[in-house]
Amino acid sequence: MQIEKLGPKYDHQRLLEIYNSLNNFNKQICITARDNPGSGHNDLIDGVGSIFKYQPAQEWDWNHIHPTFAGTYLEEVYEELSNHYTIGRMRFMVMDSDNRALTYHYDEGIRLHIPLTTNPHCWFIQQDETLYKMDDVGSLYVLDANQHHSALNLSRENIPRIHIVISAIKLN
Repeated sequence: MQIEKLGPKYDHQRLLEIYNSLNNFNKQICITARDNPGSGHNDLIDGVGSIFKYQPAQEWDWNHIHPTFAGTYLEEVYEELSNHYTIGRMRFMVMDSDNRALTYHYDEGIRLHIPLTTNPHCWFIQQDETLYKMDDVGSLYVLDANQHHSALNLSRENIPRIHIVISAIKLN
């Protein structure tokens, strides 16, 4: 199975409040940061987009919570997930009328998703070309990103789809 809903559930309203408090209109905001303070690596958009634009950096270089989120509920979620996964890049990702679809692609490893907002017109396209809805806000989903996938938000009312997306490796 390429996508699976897991047991944990998080307070999506509290997470959404943190996102909204940023007043940041970027489609992606990095929640984790790299080391090297003062080098621009603590910018909230360092680590967004394709990992290829950051090479030779790897997903796992974003290895701690960004200082902006220290002491927040988001840090609690990060710490709880860190008990079960090695966490790399962790981002708020928004899909709306400006970016309705992702390319059909694959990544290395798994991606954890926590939907914060969604609508009936959001789907994941899996490698077998079936559609899947991550529509239970606050729930934790795991995506096998080694397989081809894409995401769509085809809402006519421009209702955004906001997810926290996390590069992760399951701990034994």
